[in-house]
This record gives sequence, C-alpha cells and structure tokens, in this order.
Amino acid sequence: MHRHSRTIDGSDLFDGTARAYSGGPPCVSHSVTSVEAAESIDHTRTGGRACLLRFLLDQANHGATDEEMQTATGMNPSTQRPRRCELVEMGKVRDSSNTRPTKSGRKAVVWVLNQGA
Repeated sequence: MHRHSRTIDGSDLFDGTARAYSGGPPCVSHSVTSVEAAESIDHTRTGGRACLLRFLLDQANHGATDEEMQTATGMNPSTQRPRRCELVEMGKVRDSSNTRPTKSGRKAVVWVLNQGA
C-alpha cells in the first residue's frame, strides 16, 4: 500500500474504509506544521462560507460557477472551492444540474442555494 493512499484519520482510500469529511480543516496529522496551519485557518472558513452564501443568495436561481464565485468575491480558487465543498456537504448548496462555460470554454457546474436548507 502506498503511503499516500491513507486519509488523515488513517483509513485507506481504496479499501472502502475511508471516512466522510469531518468538517475540520484538512491537514496531515503526523505533521506538526500542517496541524498548526489547519488550526490557524479554522476561523476564516466560517467567513468564507458566509461570503459565498451571500453571493449565491444574490444570484438566486441564476446560481454561479466556481469561477464566477472566485471572480465576484475575489477569493483564491484554493480558498473558494473548499468553502463551496463544505457548503455542499452541509446541504446549503447544491448542483443545479446546469452548466455554463468557463473563460476557457469548458463546461462548469452551476451551483445554487439549496432551498429549505
């Protein structure tokens, strides 16, 4: 087994024992600096999620792609996408089943608020 096939909690990605995302910032548990970095950003995650929720609320049924959210909010893709994934896991945002082209012309999922969440 490759070292990289293990998740943070030690479960294996490929044998069916991997656990669902815990909601905490990801880190490499055996690295003190990784754990410290994850702990240092924990408070910023809430603000990032709130920013995306406000933006998607303004977009209503039109929704937004990840690229559109990044452009509108000024968030770095490495910050925005994990916050959107957290919102999906929390049931607050969902895939609209629609796509729109990105700047490069590729199809991208349009994300919308999950009504009733």
